[in-house]
Amino acid sequence: MVLFSKFRPLLQTVLKPAEQLQTIVKRWSSERRMQMMISEFHERKFFDLFHYYFLIGLVPTFCVVFYANVFVGQATLAEIPEGYEPRHWEYYK
Repeated sequence: MVLFSKFRPLLQTVLKPAEQLQTIVKRWSSERRMQMMISEFHERKFFDLFHYYFLIGLVPTFCVVFYANVFVGQATLAEIPEGYEPRHWEYYK
């Protein structure tokens, strides 16, 4: 019986390793160092695409409208000249 009492501490650690592992993990763990933040990927991607399509779409449109208003001017209605024969696509359907 003396032999069993000598091996009792050793047998307890062998038979219950989960408890010992938890104490080791608790001993070596520390407070959180990394701050958890919401990702800004989708927000930045949205603004990148917005600026891209703004430059691709609105800037050329603005340039065409500016050119038409400055260099061509406003359209005016005029009478049809004498002897003008309208083409077939110019008739109202």
